[in-house]
Amino acid sequence: AQARLKDLEALLNSKEAALSTALSEKRTLEGELHDLRGQVAKLEAALGEAKKQLQDEMLRRVDAENRLQTLKEELDFQKNIYSEELRETKRRHETRLVEIDNGKQREFESRLADALQELRAQHEDQVEQYKKDLEKTYSAKLDNARQSAERNSNL
Repeated sequence: AQARLKDLEALLNSKEAALSTALSEKRTLEGELHDLRGQVAKLEAALGEAKKQLQDEMLRRVDAENRLQTLKEELDFQKNIYSEELRETKRRHETRLVEIDNGKQREFESRLADALQELRAQHEDQVEQYKKDLEKTYSAKLDNARQSAERNSNL
């Protein structure tokens, strides 16, 4: 009976040591779980912010595209107005030229052509600069949206 008691005490000590080890591991794992939950919460918050930024960038991109389209339409409208004005001006000048002798007519046509050419050149320069500015703004916003998306996808 004494040997049986010693065996049972040894078994009890072994089980108590195993319980102590298991409880220690449990506390360690609970601490890790708490840390991981904190990290998950931070990552979820960062993901939410990234999604919000992406949505904002997409809205800004759509807005920029809409403004670009509006400006293109306005530009086309202005081109049509200028073309019509040029045609009307040319028609008026041609009517006057019929009344002027050939020498004066050639001189006048030359001046008119130069003036029209200069107006066209100025208009084309303005149109080109306008297009460059619009494309630069659009590209910058699009690059910014891409960079934000890439940064957020790397989290």
